[in-house]
Amino acid sequence: MSLTKYGSGCARRISGKVIDLVTQRKGEMHVMETKGQMQHLEFDIPSRGLIGLRSQMLTNTAGEAVMAHRFAEYKPWKGFIRAAAMVYYWLSQQVKQRAILLINSRTGAHSL
Repeated sequence: MSLTKYGSGCARRISGKVIDLVTQRKGEMHVMETKGQMQHLEFDIPSRGLIGLRSQMLTNTAGEAVMAHRFAEYKPWKGFIRAAAMVYYWLSQQVKQRAILLINSRTGAHSL
C-alpha cells in the first residue's frame, strides 16, 4: 500500500467535517494547528483513500477547504476502504453498460 501525506487548511468551524472525511478513509492525523481563523491539518492516508476525496471534501465544506497531497512511502495494507470500493464498482458498472451498446453479447470474438 502506498501512503500519502495529506494537508488541509480550512475554517475552524468546519475542521470536524474534514477530520471525519479523512479518518473514514483510514487517515491518521499528525498535525493540528490553529493559524488565526484557519485550522491546518496534516494526515497520513492510504493513496487509494484519495479517490473521490477532493470532490467530497469540497461539497461538504462548501468549497472552503484547501488541499494538497504527495506520496510519502509504502506501508502494509490498512484494510478495506468502503468509499474507494464504491467508486470502483460504480465505474465498472458504467463501463459494462457502455460496452453493451458497442458490442452485442452474441458477437463472436473472431468477428471483431
